[in-house]
Amino acid sequence: NEVSDTVSVVSLTVGAVTAVVATGDEPADVVFAGGRAFVSCARDNEVWVYDAVTRALVGRVELEGVYPQSLAVSEDGSRVHAVFLH
Repeated sequence: NEVSDTVSVVSLTVGAVTAVVATGDEPADVVFAGGRAFVSCARDNEVWVYDAVTRALVGRVELEGVYPQSLAVSEDGSRVHAVFLH
C-alpha cells in the first residue's frame, strides 16, 4: 500500500484484509524472521520492525542506502538484508 503508507494483513483462510498496519513512507517489501515483520520504507530509508503477532512497532533501522526496496532473510533466519534502488 505504497500511497497510503500501510501494510494490509490478509487472512488466507477468509481471503480478506483483516487489519491494516501504519508504516513509514512508501512501504516496499515485507519479510518475517524471529517472530518479527520487517518492512522496507523506501522514502524514509529505513526498515520498520513489528512484532508479528501483536503488530506493534518495536523499532526502526536507519539505512545508509537510498530507497530500500527488496528484503531477504538469511538461510538461518538470523539476518535481514536490504537491497537498494540507488
